Amino acid sequence: MYLLQIPDARTDFFRTVGQAYRTNPLEITLVLFIVLSLTLGLWIYARVDQNRHLRERRRRAEAAFRERMEQLSIPPSWVSILDRMAQYLPNAHDKYLLLENEWMFNSCAKKLMQADEAPSDAISALRLRLGFDQTRDRAPASTVHLPEASTVFVRRVKGEHPVRGRVIAPEPHVFRVVIPPEEHFRIGSEVDVFYQSHAGIFQVHTIVVSREDNVLNLRHSESLTRYQKRTYFRRRIRLPVLVRRAVADEAAVKTVLEDLGGGGASMRTPPDLPLTAGDRIELRFMGKDKERLQVVGVVVRTSHNDAISHIRFTSIREPVRDKIFQAIFAPPSR
Repeated sequence: MYLLQIPDARTDFFRTVGQAYRTNPLEITLVLFIVLSLTLGLWIYARVDQNRHLRERRRRAEAAFRERMEQLSIPPSWVSILDRMAQYLPNAHDKYLLLENEWMFNSCAKKLMQADEAPSDAISALRLRLGFDQTRDRAPASTVHLPEASTVFVRRVKGEHPVRGRVIAPEPHVFRVVIPPEEHFRIGSEVDVFYQSHAGIFQVHTIVVSREDNVLNLRHSESLTRYQKRTYFRRRIRLPVLVRRAVADEAAVKTVLEDLGGGGASMRTPPDLPLTAGDRIELRFMGKDKERLQVVGVVVRTSHNDAISHIRFTSIREPVRDKIFQAIFAPPSR
C-alpha cells in the first residue's frame, strides 16, 4: 500500500506547484498593460529628446550661418541665392556648410543653375565673396578660379587669331584681363577664353562687359569646359617644317607637321632622316605672320611603321610657346 501511494504524492506536488503559477485573465491583462505603458513611455521620451536635440542643432546651425553671413557682409540678394541652394542639401538646415565647404557649394550651385534659378555671374560673385577663388591645383569650375597673373587667350570669333592676355584681380561680376592696347573688342560681343593649367586646357564662352584702357572686363561664368586634357594644347595642323638632329652638324631636311601644341608635335618622318625613340632633334617652322620659330625636342615614339614621329619639346621658351598657341589658332591660309 505504501508503494501505491507514491504516484499520488507526486501528482499532488506538481498540482500544487502548477496552481501557484496559474494566473487569471485579469492579471495577464494588467501585466501587458504595464509593459506596453513602459514601452510607450520610453518611446515618447526618446522622441521628445530627439526633437529637442534636433531643435538645438538647427538653432546652432542657424546661428553659425548668421554669424558667418555678418562676417562676410553678404547682401540680401545673395542670401536669397543661398537659401535656394540649401534646398539641394541633404539637410536644408545645414546651409552654413555652403559658406565653408566648396564641394557642397559647387554641387548645389550646379543644380541651381540647371534649374535656371540663378544667373551664372551671381553664383561667381558669391563664390568670390566666400573666398572660393584662384587655385592652380585643380580644374577650374568658374572664371573666379583663374589665378591672378595667369595667361589666357581671348578669341573674338572662331578661326581668328587669339589675343594673349593676363588675368588680374577679379571683381564681383566681372573677371578682368589685361590685353595689348591696340586690340579692339566691341562691348557686348561674345568671346571665347582659353586657359591652361596642369589639369589641361579649358574654354569658357562669355561676353565683353566693358573696357578700361587695356583692361578687358568679361562676365563671370560657371561653365568652363575641358578643351583638352593635355598639359599643353595641341591641334591637328599641316605645316612645313625643317628638321635635323640636334647633336649633329648636318643639313636640315623638309617634312610636314601633322599636329602641333605647346608641349610637343607629331610629324612625318623624313625618308632621309630615320628616327627612333630617344633621338634629339631641332625643328624650325613658320608661326604667325611668317615668324620663324625654333624648338628642340626628343622623339618619344614612332607609329605607322615609323612613318610618324611623335616629339616632346625639351627646350622651348615661353614666348615661343605662346606664339605656337597663336599659330595653331590661326585661320587656314587661302
